[in-house]
Amino acid sequence: MHRALFCTLLLAGTASPALAQVVTPPPAPRPATPEYVRPATPSPAPRPARAERQQDPARAAQQRLEQVDLSGFDVPSIVERDDSGALIPLDGATDLAALEANTLIGADQREDIDAYLHRRRASVARSVAQHADVLHDLDGGMLEQISGTATGEVAQASLNTVMQRLNPVLSTGSLPREMYTEGLLSAEQAAAGEQMAQEYRAAVLEQVRADFLPEIDSDVTLVDMVIRSALEERGREALGLYRDMLVFSSDDLLANLTAIGVEGKTLDSLRAQVRGAVGTDDRQERLSIMRDVMTLLDGEQRTALLMRAADGVAPMPAAE
Repeated sequence: MHRALFCTLLLAGTASPALAQVVTPPPAPRPATPEYVRPATPSPAPRPARAERQQDPARAAQQRLEQVDLSGFDVPSIVERDDSGALIPLDGATDLAALEANTLIGADQREDIDAYLHRRRASVARSVAQHADVLHDLDGGMLEQISGTATGEVAQASLNTVMQRLNPVLSTGSLPREMYTEGLLSAEQAAAGEQMAQEYRAAVLEQVRADFLPEIDSDVTLVDMVIRSALEERGREALGLYRDMLVFSSDDLLANLTAIGVEGKTLDSLRAQVRGAVGTDDRQERLSIMRDVMTLLDGEQRTALLMRAADGVAPMPAAE
């Protein structure tokens, strides 16, 4: 076997001259490879300008209004002080007061603005009715829980509790900015409104410090007072509307109570309030009477009573 293998190898390495002369013809030349041409890269679509990129409309409006130069305008103020220099509080919501006093707004715009505010007031009135229990407690001094005698964890706990309850009725955002976004105000008019409102709110905080600082002994308590003032400011519109609705409900109080299903002992317990409401036209007296009424009603009855009042104080505008 070894011999046969050796012979085979030998034959393979010593081919005959005849075989060695058989030459394989060279392969045909390969065609030249065409030069690679890179396809053109399509140009990217132009990116929108920074101001045109999608973003929150309220944030975009805020940024635009912050850039408005009001140096050439005579912007009025809604800050008024008494003879002692103390701030005279506004009766209603700050943004609404600023809107009314804004002299940059033309008379020809007021009709559209009033129609918008009418629709907005109707919406807020129904929200107030749906959260009647919260407004009842706010009107009764809920914010007193955030007091100068509560500090540290106690103050934080009370603040958290109050905030959770108040959130549905607190105003959010800026009315001038909202109306600018809706196309009802120019940038200058809206910026002036925001400036007026911010000036008043700063004056409120300044007054809070002046009133409470001599009586408190810790920074935490001062913070509580500032937060309390800020919450009062944000809840001012809803609370003012709630009180208007109470006064409205005092007209024909007996019929209103009967219409929402108040009867029996509850109705008997309210007879004195009914008689009192009939006997006075004084707003503060009527408010006092209606606060007693609301205390004796349950949550569903409070909401039902205020929902009836909403139709009178702020009726929903007819669909266009």
